[in-house]
Amino acid sequence: RAVGAGFESGVVTSLSDYAGILQLLTPLLGAGSPLLEVELAEPRAYGGAVHMAQSPTGGATLVTDRDDCAEIKGHRSCSQEPMYVNTSAWYRRAMSASAGQQFWDGPSFTRHRSNSLMCSGFCWHSAYALAEVITIGDGQNLSQTGNAQGAGVVALRAAVATSAIQSVAATAGRLAHGDGWLCRVEGEVIAAVDMADSFRVDSGTGAVSLARIWEINKPWAAAVRGKFLERPTPSRSFLDSGVRISAWPVPVPSTSSGAANPMPKWPEAAALRLVLAVRD
Repeated sequence: RAVGAGFESGVVTSLSDYAGILQLLTPLLGAGSPLLEVELAEPRAYGGAVHMAQSPTGGATLVTDRDDCAEIKGHRSCSQEPMYVNTSAWYRRAMSASAGQQFWDGPSFTRHRSNSLMCSGFCWHSAYALAEVITIGDGQNLSQTGNAQGAGVVALRAAVATSAIQSVAATAGRLAHGDGWLCRVEGEVIAAVDMADSFRVDSGTGAVSLARIWEINKPWAAAVRGKFLERPTPSRSFLDSGVRISAWPVPVPSTSSGAANPMPKWPEAAALRLVLAVRD
């Protein structure tokens, strides 16, 4: 919401207003922030993207593959190669989205402090992102290319570490007097009381991937798939070994104005599910 307000209020006047973008996003990407990275691009007339992430010194770094990158103070913000944000799934979805529309993206693995040559801990973090098409000022600003199709809007993707969402699953489980898992409708676990549930390690290759809810080490896990997640209702809850398993749709949290989004008519339109396991 803070980023959207910055564009809509005129703090950032265009995607080429790098000073304004730095002013707006640097405080949000400070040391200890759960926000890992922010990507910005024009959804109607792609002319390159802007990527901001945490820096090794505790501030934030800006990298772009836009044509005017050499104008940025310090002359160190031009990417060494195209970033190809326009080939990503979230950008392709944003191309057909209207201003103010939000959607979830991920979960995925994000490089922590992507410009660092070495990592003091883990180099990659599990991340989940919220994407939105936001208005620039009054919606009449032209893109750098002058193409009217790119006027007035910018697509934004903000990714946070899934560990920051862990409290959602933990709080839901505590209130229900059980355990909670937050996952996508497709099954990928985003957050859990025990975050080890969100990863799967191939014993043969050592490759780490995101686990699906039916892959966690629980006796009831194999039954949590298909329509149970796609169209969750109280009638689809089930009892297994004295534990009641239920799933609940979770909509996108808010609109750009800060108002709560209504629960969609069909539960499958909400991309997230809260799975609860409560001893009966």
